[in-house]
Amino acid sequence: MSNVAHPWNSEPDADDFEACELVCLMRRDYNGVWNGYAGVSKSHPLFGQRRDVLIVVPEALASRELNSTRIAAADVRGVVPRTLDAGLAVPLSLVIDVHGGLWNTGMIDSDHPGLWFYGFMCGHAWDFKPLDPLTVQGYQTMDPEVAQTLYRTPAEYRNYDYARGETEKLAEQIGALADVKLVETV
Repeated sequence: MSNVAHPWNSEPDADDFEACELVCLMRRDYNGVWNGYAGVSKSHPLFGQRRDVLIVVPEALASRELNSTRIAAADVRGVVPRTLDAGLAVPLSLVIDVHGGLWNTGMIDSDHPGLWFYGFMCGHAWDFKPLDPLTVQGYQTMDPEVAQTLYRTPAEYRNYDYARGETEKLAEQIGALADVKLVETV
């Protein structure tokens, strides 16, 4: 790998910013990949909710085609619709279109009290994890075709700019749910 560029070496390990009036955080994890988060305050209906909370799909986020690499497949029960119709009750994680799907929910740290964060990560099987010894060893020692088969595609490093863009998209979508209707479950 000595002949491969290492863009992660010249990037920060964290960033905080605001997008769509939400606090956004980006943090690099132990595998060297970016995680992006958008935080909501206690006045937002999604505050304190898990990613699998059932919501009524609003018109603004309806009609998009679902992509299995951009939804949290772990929250899928039964048949997944090809597109989301307005008024349909589905888990929040099917509505949010972000890299690898909505992955984390909760409070982050004491620097951001009173905020509940929704997040994603860039550390999936199709992503290059620069600090993961198995990923790095696989790409150093394996035949390229074997590596492609094992990792589905040539794993791609998701750089700061990519993660920033995805974090901003996450904030835009979470922000659009400021009036979302939650579905009561028994």
